[in-house]
Amino acid sequence: MANKTVYPFGTDGSLPASVGIINDLITGGADKALSAQQGKIIGDYLFTIWNTVDLSALTVSNRSLGNQNPDNWTTTTAKHIACPVTPGDKIRITVTSSQTNGGFYAFFSNYDVPASSSSNVYYVGSSGRIWLTIPSGQESKTEEMTVPEGAAYLIMCTKDGSGHSSVWTLEIFVHERQIDNDFIPTDNIADNLVTDDAEKVLSARQGVVLDEKIEKVSPSIPSGLTPVDYTGELVHIRSRNHKVAKEQVATITSINCQGGACYGDYLFMFNTNNTTCWIYNLRTSQLLQTYTIPAEERGFVSNSHCNTVNFGTEKYDADDPFPLVYVSTGYASGGDTGALVYRIVATTVDDVTTYSLSLVQTLKLPGTGWTEFIVGEDGNCFLCYTGTRTIYRMVMPKLSDGDLTFDLSDALEVYQFTPQPASWNGSRNQNRMYYDGKIYFVSGVPSTEKRLFVVLDLATRTREVAIDFTTLGLNGEPETCFVWDGKMCVVFLNNSSVYALYFE
Repeated sequence: MANKTVYPFGTDGSLPASVGIINDLITGGADKALSAQQGKIIGDYLFTIWNTVDLSALTVSNRSLGNQNPDNWTTTTAKHIACPVTPGDKIRITVTSSQTNGGFYAFFSNYDVPASSSSNVYYVGSSGRIWLTIPSGQESKTEEMTVPEGAAYLIMCTKDGSGHSSVWTLEIFVHERQIDNDFIPTDNIADNLVTDDAEKVLSARQGVVLDEKIEKVSPSIPSGLTPVDYTGELVHIRSRNHKVAKEQVATITSINCQGGACYGDYLFMFNTNNTTCWIYNLRTSQLLQTYTIPAEERGFVSNSHCNTVNFGTEKYDADDPFPLVYVSTGYASGGDTGALVYRIVATTVDDVTTYSLSLVQTLKLPGTGWTEFIVGEDGNCFLCYTGTRTIYRMVMPKLSDGDLTFDLSDALEVYQFTPQPASWNGSRNQNRMYYDGKIYFVSGVPSTEKRLFVVLDLATRTREVAIDFTTLGLNGEPETCFVWDGKMCVVFLNNSSVYALYFE
């Protein structure tokens, strides 16, 4: 047989236009090519070695990092640890907290245990203290960095001046296991798990490497049947039938609430007309405070329904225990609906903490239809016009933008959904939230409507999931859903309960 040149994807290794490059680890398709950037992500996971530093062996000292002008330490009730580091080392630090949305750290050129708030601080360069922010709905954040020149210690604050605790993890990069890179392919093919490029595609040979490294899971054959060999690919039938179960994880007092949002262990519930906010500790099922919102802080819509409430990621002040919270008006005034942006202020006197809300920004949405304002990820938000079932993805406003009115022609993307099924009996939507590319919401009231847990897939513009709560024995009115303690949770008004949902 004569020699024949075989090209990876076409002449000179060029990729046919009909084959899409996928830059994620979710999208499937045998006619798609995985980008080299995703190969690097997988390679980092499989081949990169990190050593975890035993921070428990370090002494916990009084005081944490204070504000930077002037540089100082805080009160003796706050805590920190100091870990020696080496300039140029690649490190990963992780902060975990159920009480606040991050923690302070800093690199020091020298270190002495502080004897007072005016003791020396030795910041490297002009960086000062750095706040590592935990994203909304999560309890930890990891950041990878290189130890800067001149640094001798990494300071991590384990309790801030407000008494909020944070747990830190420190990992130091060791090396990468050897990866076979002896074959250099054409320019647009990456035959390794190191190249970071979304425009290149991963070679088939690296698919074999991954196949050997990743444990395979095959469907089990029932006991008593005789398996025989066959040639070809594994046949896998994907079922759309899954399981869901519930567990009561907290209780709240019987209140006439609407939407609410969770941050750490703290749940904030609002009511119709935006007159009251109830604040709970979910971990202890304790009502911490019933706060009456002053009339001048209730916003421009007199009958705000407060149907959807979401925490953002931006803080009014870095020392605030909570980020800004966004409360949807639902109803309109002067032709505009909107979102009311509140700062939550914590005041501690004699070890007793109370909370107050201050209206710091007003966001208006043009039009008279009922709307919901949803905080997204990656600097986006979503404006839902429920009457037309249209969702607009917008750039998330910053507090520094001041009061503003959205221009829907600036939408980054528009999603249109079909009318809800007739079997829902006109089920009215309750609180909405965004998570990982999808919008989650609960829906319905007990009288005639179906009570549902619904997932909207923005990529496909479909209602991906609709679970009837009554099949779980939950007959109350669902008011809000949120992620807490790593679980999807729902508040039911009628039985004053918080349930976690488990899926398989």
